[in-house]
Amino acid sequence: MKKSKFKCYAGNPLYDGDKIAHPNGDTAIVTYDHAKRDNEVGRWRAVYADGTSLWLGNQVSEKGQAIKVLSE
Repeated sequence: MKKSKFKCYAGNPLYDGDKIAHPNGDTAIVTYDHAKRDNEVGRWRAVYADGTSLWLGNQVSEKGQAIKVLSE
């Protein structure tokens, strides 16, 4: 499992395949996109159920405030 350089808004480490949740209830899967032509940091994505792929950095910052879902 590849470890992200990002931590969730609560400070927990994130790995490829982790689930994150925003305060509004939206969830996404943390994904490392090997095919993306970007630098190492830009390849980390949050992929939502509708297929939307957004840069992970914005999702776990003050802007998105997503935290790691530790258990279901």
